Formats: sequence, C-alpha cells, structure tokens
Amino acid sequence: MKKISIITGVYNEAATVQEVYSVIKALFAGLKGYEYEHIFMDNCSSDNTVEILKRIAASDKRVKILVYSRNFGPIKTELIGYQYASGDAVIPFEANLKDPPELIRQFIKRWEEGYKVVYGVRVQTRDNLILALARKAFYKIINFFSKENFPLNAGSFRLVDRKVVDELVKIDDYKPYIRGLISAMGFRQIGIEYVRKSRPRGYSKSK
Repeated sequence: MKKISIITGVYNEAATVQEVYSVIKALFAGLKGYEYEHIFMDNCSSDNTVEILKRIAASDKRVKILVYSRNFGPIKTELIGYQYASGDAVIPFEANLKDPPELIRQFIKRWEEGYKVVYGVRVQTRDNLILALARKAFYKIINFFSKENFPLNAGSFRLVDRKVVDELVKIDDYKPYIRGLISAMGFRQIGIEYVRKSRPRGYSKSK
C-alpha cells in the first residue's frame, strides 16, 4: 500500500485547522489502496492552534505535529515538511483551505500514470486584483531571467514523488526557491488547472 504525506504549515489557524484535518481525512477515507500521514508544522502560534492539533493527534496516529521555537516563514516551513515526510509522495496543503482537496485525487491519478511532479495551475483566484497582477508579474520576471521555463500561476499545491523529494532535501540552502528547484530538476511533470477559492474563515497571514 502506497503512503501519501500531506504537509500543512500553520500559524494562528485555530479557525480552520480542525476543518483542514477533517477534509483530508474524508478524502483518504474514499481512496482505496493508500495510507497517509498528515504533518502539521506550527510556526509558533499565539492562539490555541497547537492545543487543537494535540487533541486531534491524540485520537489519530496519522497526525504528526512539529512545533517550532519561532516563526520560520512559509519557505523554510515547507522545506522542513518535505524533510520529515515519509510517504512515497508528498503534497503540501495550505491551512487557508483555498485549494480544493478533491484535486488530490487527480494528482494521485497522474502520479500513478508516471508523472513525478503534478502541480496545480490557478486559472482563477479570489485574490484582489493588485495581488493577482503582482503574482503574474513575478512569474513572468522569473521566467525572463531564468534559463528554465517555470510554470505560470502554480503555487505550492502539488504532488511530489519520493525520488524528487530525496533530491530536494539534499540542497543546502536555508531559504531555497522550492517551486523553481522542483521545476528545474528534470523529472516528468504536468500541471492541472483549477479554480482557487476564497478563504472560508480567518484571515491571511505570513506563516
């Protein structure tokens, strides 16, 4: 039975963390032939996020919690998640619930077809216009100055095969550009388009 690691960075996510756990649990309850672990990485939350996670983990051994001594930010948090994940594939899933968990089914399907990286492509988001334009400009600038052709409108929501993860964690860089590194590794990759939703509750913050 193949194992999937879900990694979720959290910072003051008491409003959503229970639902994040529940939607992933429900998804895998309907996926036959796979086991999973859900790793939550807490960036020194000041609310009761960790207490909620401890209650969840006490009743579900698939849930693991990493509690940091300070806020390391989203990039370092994601990298540590890859380092601790033990699955045959790893999927980052953000605690803001903007990304549809049902897309994970399609990620796994494409992975089983032989793709080593399956990434989500945001064809539409609920972000404000300024943020959306800034994000598009950023990716275009990166592609202009890089020898690699990085996928546009792709965030951290992706499936990464164990072979790619093993190469990624070898890189000695405190704050690597993870999306770019994965894109540049040369493994077979494919994107899947989706519509990104609004955050259902809580508010956006730096993790």
